[in-house]
Amino acid sequence: MRCSSGYARMSPSSAPDEKAELRRGLAEADRLVDSARSAGTYSSPPVPLESLAALVNIRKIVRLDIRESGRLVPVGQSFVVELNASEHRYRQRFTLAHEIGHVLLSRSKGRNQVAERYFRCSNDSQLERACDRIAGRLILPPRELRQEVERHGHGLSDLVGVARRFEVSWQAFGFAMSELFDDRILICWRHSDLSGSKRPAYRVAWSASGSGTFIPKGAASGNDPLVEQCVSEWRSLKGEMTLRLGTLRGSYPVELLPVGRARRQSEVLMLVHSGRRN
Repeated sequence: MRCSSGYARMSPSSAPDEKAELRRGLAEADRLVDSARSAGTYSSPPVPLESLAALVNIRKIVRLDIRESGRLVPVGQSFVVELNASEHRYRQRFTLAHEIGHVLLSRSKGRNQVAERYFRCSNDSQLERACDRIAGRLILPPRELRQEVERHGHGLSDLVGVARRFEVSWQAFGFAMSELFDDRILICWRHSDLSGSKRPAYRVAWSASGSGTFIPKGAASGNDPLVEQCVSEWRSLKGEMTLRLGTLRGSYPVELLPVGRARRQSEVLMLVHSGRRN
């Protein structure tokens, strides 16, 4: 949570167990989505986050010119969520889900009033990671995500379409996918050709992978011709790539899709079928 100051920092020695707390928060998220299904307010993507917010006593959502992505403001026994009006709509949705996560974590601890650790200006990375995981569960419920993927297809272009149906960023979608299908890895390659080089290096902007695969941010593609072809022709491609990225090593079938180009910066999504190593 990115909020204004005014709450004391909790000492590391008194922090609750991270995994247990996350399990409780995810269970609360599942129950919240089930409540929306039962009420008939949610049956297909995108998830109606405003309706979920109302169920946890968030009475008002406002969009303001603020520096942070979002803030959760206690008002009596209810809450107001403030969102950064200048950020992309998908980012605002994730931020709202993140703030709902703070409320759910406090409820899972049996705290029905303002709690020092859960509603404060947080530099607590453990807490923020937990709220990000809960946000992902809220905006991409596993049941509907699996159904949409099975309905529309497992190809990269199909998955991008599913992500748009849920109104989430590719990165959030990639993390959710990696939890459901641990043989799929999503990597975003990015280059900023500020030097005017004819062959700029593409580097990992972010990655989403399961099964404990570690891919370091900033790792280079080695100027692989398949990535360069994808950008130069601006179309999706399939092929084989030899990857040496952290613990991901070997030759794998991949799919590539160019997704962003502005000035001298380009972004390419790559889906790695890690279960079919050659």
